[in-house]
Amino acid sequence: TNAISGAGIDAALLSGKLAATTIAEMKTRAYKTILTEYNRRWNKTLGRYLDFYSRLRKGIIKLGDDEFEDIARFVEQNFAGKTWHDMDIPKIALNIAFSQPRLLKTIRHFLPKWAKSII
Repeated sequence: TNAISGAGIDAALLSGKLAATTIAEMKTRAYKTILTEYNRRWNKTLGRYLDFYSRLRKGIIKLGDDEFEDIARFVEQNFAGKTWHDMDIPKIALNIAFSQPRLLKTIRHFLPKWAKSII
């Protein structure tokens, strides 16, 4: 389940598709090998996003009013009047952080390891 929106249908459908594909491709392999491969594929596709959303939620909870004002201003300036679909939330979160230098100190605590290296 997405820790920000609470949505989970897309993750469930993709998990089912990954399971079916993995089993079909590896039907002659050992059960443990199939589970290992499914886990690898799941982490590569869904795991990193769900981890990011979980970290983002934990970070948002720690923000103060001033930080929320900065975020609201950024969103209004960059997204007002635009269609909100197929958005890259991790990219938007990084753009918000880089647009507001005081958020960098806060945001670094809940970014994935790969993103911490650029802050």
